[in-house]
Amino acid sequence: MAKRINRALSFDKWPSLDQQLFRAAHPQGDIFDIGTNSHLSARTVYARRSSYGQFLMILMRERADQLVLQPHERVTPENLELCLLCLRRNCTEHTVANFLQRLYLVVRSMYPRLDWRWMQSAQRSVQRSARPLRHREVLSHELYAVGLRLTEVAKKDVAEGGAPTLKSAEMLRDGLMIALLAEQPMRRGELASLSITEHLSNIGDRFVLNLPPELVKCGAARHYRVSQRLSNIIRLYLLHFRPLFPNATEHAGMWPYKDRPMTDKMIRRCVRRHTAKALGYAVTPHRFRNAAATFTSVVDPKNIRMAKDLLGHSSLFVTEQHYVDGSRSRLAGRQHAEAWATLLNRLEAHNANKLMR
Repeated sequence: MAKRINRALSFDKWPSLDQQLFRAAHPQGDIFDIGTNSHLSARTVYARRSSYGQFLMILMRERADQLVLQPHERVTPENLELCLLCLRRNCTEHTVANFLQRLYLVVRSMYPRLDWRWMQSAQRSVQRSARPLRHREVLSHELYAVGLRLTEVAKKDVAEGGAPTLKSAEMLRDGLMIALLAEQPMRRGELASLSITEHLSNIGDRFVLNLPPELVKCGAARHYRVSQRLSNIIRLYLLHFRPLFPNATEHAGMWPYKDRPMTDKMIRRCVRRHTAKALGYAVTPHRFRNAAATFTSVVDPKNIRMAKDLLGHSSLFVTEQHYVDGSRSRLAGRQHAEAWATLLNRLEAHNANKLMR
């Protein structure tokens, strides 16, 4: 499959009218603005811009003549069908449904007086047909152990070699990243945005990660108090390992890669690679959030509301519907199957003993 097959057309290359309408429909920056979309976070606006950019890119590639039309004239069932056909080459139905939803919200905001119910109906139809992906179950303590093992390997290499190397620095960086995600399941974009000068503070013997509202999806500041164990590793990392990365003193990114900070996509690939090697299956950074919610529901079901606060959700319904219920029910089903198999084995053994008598 070709890479970046569904890339979006950059905003500066959009037709000028599309740019004007999008900016007007998504005002940003004024806290007293009470416009329709003024409350949206920067990340939400970015996602909408990306989906609309994908739509324009597909038209540019497949039906360039459509770009001379007015924006609302391009949004037709035929053009949407073309987009779905292109996206389905390497996207799940959930991704396609999300694309349609964002595109619908954009054009409705651009042209609020036009009737876009047909488009909303199409999106809901795709959403209903989407089947949830099956994921291997994993809990936070398993992921935490993966991260800690990597940090121990890095420290062992230093003990044997006498001094940290770039290879051991990369190992410690990756292990710390995974353990931190398991302990404090922030979103991938938040993790990638961490700055050692702006977001990391040392209070007593522990570190605290302070994320401002503009870096958080829900638009509310988040504060992560790191455990003593990981605080010690962070201190070791900052003093002896991070400085080994090229150009590390020229930027404040928490996770250097060669001469620059890691992007969120780099972090995703890194986490998948290490978890696949350690567990036999890849776990994405977002699955760490499911692992945390499920872990809370299994270990302390009476205090499941903690999972809502841990993940930064405004509603417990979101936590239970998307992060707990499915995982917990599958875990329960697996435990039930194991218990049932044990019972059957005992019954077979009991019957065998009776026949021998």
